[in-house]
Amino acid sequence: MAMTGPQHCERAEDLLKQATDHRDRPEQERTRLLIEAQVHATLALVAANVYGGAFNEKDLRRWQINGVRID
Repeated sequence: MAMTGPQHCERAEDLLKQATDHRDRPEQERTRLLIEAQVHATLALVAANVYGGAFNEKDLRRWQINGVRID
């Protein structure tokens, strides 16, 4: 399912909270949660840059050619 930038941000915050609030979880699970949170935070940042105009048309086309959805 495609997510918007704000949805990625919310998901990153949720995963980070899960990883830090439940210190009784196994370390491997907390690490997985932190890695997943980082991915969502990165995608939120990319979305903010795309919609903020930080990329030109050539860059956007290159992303689309490689299968990255920017809508």
